[in-house]
Amino acid sequence: MKVRELFNRRLSLRTRLFLAMILLVFLACMLILAATYIQYQTEADDYNLFRLDRKEKQIQRQLNYLVDKYQLEQASDSIWAEYEKDLRSISKIHKVEFSLFSLEGDSLFVSFTPLKIIANNYKLDSTLVDTILTKKGSRYLEESIDELGNFQSSYSLLKVDNGMPYAILFFPYFEDISFSEDELNTFLQRLYQVYLIMLVVAIFFAYFISRYVTRSLDKLRLLIGQTGFLTRNKKIHLENATREIEGLVNSYNNMIDDLEKSAELLAKTEREQAWQEMARQVAHEIKNPLTPIQLSIDSLREKYKDKLNQDGKSFEKYLETINRQIKDIEKLVNEFSNFA
Repeated sequence: MKVRELFNRRLSLRTRLFLAMILLVFLACMLILAATYIQYQTEADDYNLFRLDRKEKQIQRQLNYLVDKYQLEQASDSIWAEYEKDLRSISKIHKVEFSLFSLEGDSLFVSFTPLKIIANNYKLDSTLVDTILTKKGSRYLEESIDELGNFQSSYSLLKVDNGMPYAILFFPYFEDISFSEDELNTFLQRLYQVYLIMLVVAIFFAYFISRYVTRSLDKLRLLIGQTGFLTRNKKIHLENATREIEGLVNSYNNMIDDLEKSAELLAKTEREQAWQEMARQVAHEIKNPLTPIQLSIDSLREKYKDKLNQDGKSFEKYLETINRQIKDIEKLVNEFSNFA
């Protein structure tokens, strides 16, 4: 989990988009290649099965003609041996191998037969005979393995025109796959070259597409990195931006507007706090000498009220004026302090 988190943390969005597009193209090429190979193999198998059916039907027609000509539908094994030359002629003319077995599984003619039949004294297994006789279509296909390699073989029930069975035909189909393999290899090599070119082109386009997609994000990232509370922030204006990027840009621009309003409000608040602090300090500095002045006036009144006879009233009047002005200044200072 830690390795995965580290991997995800180090890869940028551009790199992830680039790798994702390359991986998508690569997987698509591999899937198309696999599907092409499977389709080619399927068509090759269908073609070989078609050729097996065609050649087998040709042999069946020749055998039916031979049986009808010499009345061999109920012939014994010894009678079939008399026509071995004709049977080998059929094999030579059509350039195929085949073998004939009686309905009991005994060999009537052997041109080629698998090792398992040879090991069974050139006789078909009773289970296989029952399968052929009871199977729908009276035909049994199997993949055979011999010293010659893997090949398809067919066991089919031979019947005359009236539908009476007279023998079992073993027909092996040795397909020549050398040409098919060469053709397939040539085709796959060309396909590899085409996919290699496609992959190079995909890398080229993936690089520029990833740059195009993330260009707006990179610009937005740089501007956001330069955004500060005490700086003059610029709004973002992008052309041909996607809906998601446009929404992100609008959110950023709205944030810039809110940030400017907050900065103005903070500056205003700081100015008000500075004025308040200054007002408190001025009020304090003005208020400090008023008390000594008031006390000095009281001291003067007590000291000179008996010594001033004629000027006593004038002196008292002067002191009251000073005292009243002090009260007015003190009231003004209190109101200024309360305002602060």
